[in-house]
Formats: sequence, structure tokens, C-alpha cells
Amino acid sequence: MKKEIEAFFYQAATNAELNERVTAAPNPEGVVALAAEMGFSFSVAELYEATVAISDEALEDVVGGATVRELTMQYNQAAELSSIVAKKYNDLKVSRMGH
Repeated sequence: MKKEIEAFFYQAATNAELNERVTAAPNPEGVVALAAEMGFSFSVAELYEATVAISDEALEDVVGGATVRELTMQYNQAAELSSIVAKKYNDLKVSRMGH
């Protein structure tokens, strides 16, 4: 089923009119009904499962497979580095004003 869902969304991505219709669908049931009109057959549950799987894959690609803990550590390190740079900049600015 995932391949059928991917094929439907590929068509939606490459066809502006279909894309607008998918975007305008009021709910997942509307997307499934639209897909059925075009000869695709999948349920709302299958659409949800495929969306979750695609989202997980996309998220992993975006973060390079990093865990939330690793991302938090990287953020904290970047924040600490930014704070150090800001302090050095302020110290330099103050010392130049004193001369």
C-alpha cells in the first residue's frame, strides 16, 4: 500500500491542479476519496501509517540520525560558544573604548 500512496502523492506533487485539490481536502477521508477517484486504493489508516513512516524517515534525514539527546547537547554547546563569543566581543569593545 505504501507504494500506492507514494505514487498518489508523487502525482499530486507533479500536478498543480491535483496538488490544490489534495491541499483543499478537509480531512484525511477527503484525501482518500480523492485518491479513489483517481484509481488509487488505500484507507485512512494506511495513509496515516505511511505518513508517520515518511515523517520518521524525513526527520532522520534532516537530523542525520541524531537522537534528541545528541541534538540537545549540540544546541547547548552552540549556545555556550555563542555566549563566550559575545563576552569576548564585549570585552574587546570595552578595552578599545578605554584606549
